[in-house]
Formats: sequence, structure tokens, C-alpha cells
Amino acid sequence: MGRLFPGYFLYNLILSLLALILFLIPWRDISYIARKGFRLSLFCIVIAVLVNIFVCFKLYPEIKAIKKEIHSFETVSIDDPLRIKFRKLHGISAVLNLLLLADGVTLLLVGIVIKIDSAKNINPKIAV
Repeated sequence: MGRLFPGYFLYNLILSLLALILFLIPWRDISYIARKGFRLSLFCIVIAVLVNIFVCFKLYPEIKAIKKEIHSFETVSIDDPLRIKFRKLHGISAVLNLLLLADGVTLLLVGIVIKIDSAKNINPKIAV
């Protein structure tokens, strides 16, 4: 948690904000499926931004503060309230990271479907 995670969480936040900005650049001539994909993609990107803001500014600082109070994980009892809270917050962090991974995979799949649809419209002989 020392050096890696502050940069990791900030990196994720910056990337998701950059994705949102670039995504909102107006595009012309988008097909029907691309419009449907637009809504789903926008939803995924907004979710990623919100999750990353929460992790960066709420969850990570709280985990960091609790970890600072626990002087040694080896000497503090497993039943200690601080360790229990740390485990809970760490679990939430892990679940949110998995959500962000699924969110990113969804964005990739939407992009692939749009590309395939665009290719079929350009060259109807392509069978998918």
C-alpha cells in the first residue's frame, strides 16, 4: 500500500476522466448500433469515473488511516476491530477493482460489436 497504490488509484482516476473527455468529443455519422453502444459506453465510463473518485478520495485514505493505526499485523489479534474494519475496506476495494475490470472489458466488447457492425455496413459480404 505504501508507494504503489496512491499512484495506481490516481492513474486509474486520470485514465477514466481522460476516457470520458475523449468519449464526449462529438462524432458524426454514427449508426444505430453505435448510438446504442454510445449509451452503454457512456454509462460504463461514468461508473468508472465515480468508482475511481470514491476509491481515490474516500476509500483509500480510510484504509491508509486504519493501516497506520495497526502497528503490526503480526502482533494485532485477528479479532481486533481495526483489523476487521481493514479487511472489510480491503474487500470493498478488491470488489471495486474487479468491477472496474469488468467495466473495461464491457467497453472493449461494445467497441468490437460496433466495429463489426460498421464493417458489415461497409461490406455486406462480411458474415459474422
